[in-house]
Amino acid sequence: MALPCAKALAQANSHEKLIAVIDPSQRDLFERSALPYELWCYKKSERDQLYKRLKQEKTDVAYLLTNSLGSYLPYWKARVPTRIGFGGKWTRNLLTHPVKNEWQDLPQAQRWLKLIDPKLDCMYVDPLLNIKTSVAQPPHLLVFPGAKYGPAKQWDVESYATVIQSALTSQWKVSLLGTLAEIEIGHQIAQAINMPLELLFGTHDLKELLDYVETLDNPIALANDSGAMHLMSASGVPTLGLYFSTSALNTPPAFGTYRVLEADIPCRPCYKRSCPLHHYQCRTTLKSDSVWSNLVELSRPS
Repeated sequence: MALPCAKALAQANSHEKLIAVIDPSQRDLFERSALPYELWCYKKSERDQLYKRLKQEKTDVAYLLTNSLGSYLPYWKARVPTRIGFGGKWTRNLLTHPVKNEWQDLPQAQRWLKLIDPKLDCMYVDPLLNIKTSVAQPPHLLVFPGAKYGPAKQWDVESYATVIQSALTSQWKVSLLGTLAEIEIGHQIAQAINMPLELLFGTHDLKELLDYVETLDNPIALANDSGAMHLMSASGVPTLGLYFSTSALNTPPAFGTYRVLEADIPCRPCYKRSCPLHHYQCRTTLKSDSVWSNLVELSRPS
């Protein structure tokens, strides 16, 4: 979601040295964007090293897109002269230029663009991949059933199984993907369908996943509100995102071809990791036939 903001910053500062501070796992993604940034890759555990490098580099300006105290401290300790961001109740005090709260209700990617130029509402970014499409080939459905945040962001196994069964009946190819920690969800879905499925959990790092997707014909993605949803949309894969405890008004994909579906229930969005009312009705309110019909429409050439 940060790529539109990064592109806007690059266009506004074409004669400046630009540095993107990212997690090492995001290096390939950022390199594929072809944006003119020097990449500094640091894990959360390496923030003290980041502080020392900021101090040595004598960085002038920092745009802080995150909001945790730990992510702000290296820039504050290094006394970067201009520190721009939204900040939270306490972290705003570590910024030299806290931005207006009136933009906080905007979608996250659009909110970040306001840091660069208050007049900006959108920024076109090229897809990260060259996706192959062919009317002669059936769609290849990529299902990401997990969500690291917690079960309140995940659709239930039975509903996923119903949609996947519809895809298989329609001669679609289907692959289930995710982290190794999510493999049990994949096994449960395969068991509910009672037939073998391609389970690719923990088999790809970010670079390998993007390389794999780029080899496919007519890929289309189905995912909960998760990093996988944002990644597939940004890659140019038509993506259907499902929202349960969270809201598409806050974190829709920043760019790409996508649709979103949200459960219609009064108690959401609660933004909780697990259902505070213990009923998870947001997951059962979103029906599999609606998800399937939206996937079919997304799969049709525009």
